[in-house]
Amino acid sequence: MLSKKARALSAQGKSVINFASGDIDFPTPDVAIEAALKAARSGTVGYTNVDGEGRLKAAIASAFRTAHGVPVHDDNVIVSTGSKQALYNGLFVTTEPGDEVIIPAPYWSSYIDMAVMAGCTPVIVPCDAASGYKLTADALESAISPRTRWLILTSPSSPVGAVYGVDDLLALGAILIRHPDVLILWDELYEAFVCNGHSHLAFSAVAPTLKDRILTVGGVSKSYAMMGWRIGWGIGAPELIAEMAKIQSQITSSPSSIGQAAALAALVDGAAAREALVQRVAENRQMATDMIGTMDGLRIAAGAGGIYLFVDVSVFANDDRDFADALLNETGVLVLPGADCGASPYIRINIARQPPQIEAGMKRLQQFLRTRGR
Repeated sequence: MLSKKARALSAQGKSVINFASGDIDFPTPDVAIEAALKAARSGTVGYTNVDGEGRLKAAIASAFRTAHGVPVHDDNVIVSTGSKQALYNGLFVTTEPGDEVIIPAPYWSSYIDMAVMAGCTPVIVPCDAASGYKLTADALESAISPRTRWLILTSPSSPVGAVYGVDDLLALGAILIRHPDVLILWDELYEAFVCNGHSHLAFSAVAPTLKDRILTVGGVSKSYAMMGWRIGWGIGAPELIAEMAKIQSQITSSPSSIGQAAALAALVDGAAAREALVQRVAENRQMATDMIGTMDGLRIAAGAGGIYLFVDVSVFANDDRDFADALLNETGVLVLPGADCGASPYIRINIARQPPQIEAGMKRLQQFLRTRGR
């Protein structure tokens, strides 16, 4: 694996710039850290309710109601050990072996693995520049079969950053209404990072008739730079949430009480810190986009959000894994091959890094391309 090689190079004292991982290279807001310290020092380190601490669930429901006007309450919310657990719990409790899960590509590779682990068959639907790398109604209709159980959608998407608008969701909703057995997993972990004049929408707000079939997944990992705190959530029908809580009780029990205290503080009092983080990432996006724009032969897949740039390297390589391996070996820059996201030949670059890293990494990439004759 490239990440393992990168760690080995770093251990040897070589300079490695990691653009591959999905973390945010900015500090957790002080308000969250102080809340965690207070909770730890006050002795509130015991188990909470399996589905999450009551005040945090209420804050999540309140934030969702305020942002989208969707009438959700505490019994619509489960707090999990990261959004990943909420995703898997939802799949696990609703599927039977052989059920199908529709996954638009490019995708986050964990969707594939989770579907397979749940005994399901991933149905990959390629999406290209013509559709803005978004699933279209016609493509969805063609992918649905009698075995379809879930559709997974992400907005902004990983890795492209495609953002679904009202017309997109209404068109998809019109198809889904005709297929009542299909559930929708709406992953909005990157919802804070929307740019270029676009707005983040909740599918359940645009298509309220589908509300009880939608599991909305979110968390504090990206929006508040709290990856290691491991707090995410799911918002859905009370019956689904209750089933998810049953399986969660046997896998992890309750999420971290300290992490939940920090997440509560972030949601209630961390708006300014979140806005500052989003602004830093936007500035990084502009810097990286401008620098890549000077590199003849590269093309960025157009997106309107997220924390990544998905870059077409077909002028330089047919195999993005070989491209990424050579880039790491020769320059110490680690990127994620597009093949890991179901699209080649591309590379994914995380722009949620400190600006000096962005600048240094882009310069190394440019020098690497020059050795390839461009």
